[in-house]
Amino acid sequence: MGSLTRPGAAREWGEDAPTGNVGHVSFRWEAIDAWFEEDEQVFVQPRSPYTRADELRSGRAVRVELDGAVLADAPSSVMVLETELPTRYPGPTRSAG
Repeated sequence: MGSLTRPGAAREWGEDAPTGNVGHVSFRWEAIDAWFEEDEQVFVQPRSPYTRADELRSGRAVRVELDGAVLADAPSSVMVLETELPTRYPGPTRSAG
């Protein structure tokens, strides 16, 4: 991969920053070629990590084993992100009957 420099594209917040921003980094939206959250490109303001209930496609592999038996093995996954809950990886849906 090549390298590209974009001076001023990011800002690290110093001691004079508003409460809660000290030590964080913000980026200028227009300075970045593309934004991604997992494998999904973001075209608008990124989702809030504080109030959310989202499902995202991800290239992360998932493998589930129980007592040495493989119950699930997938090269990609769907992540369910919900405020104050751990990330979940839902299993396949089953139809009734």
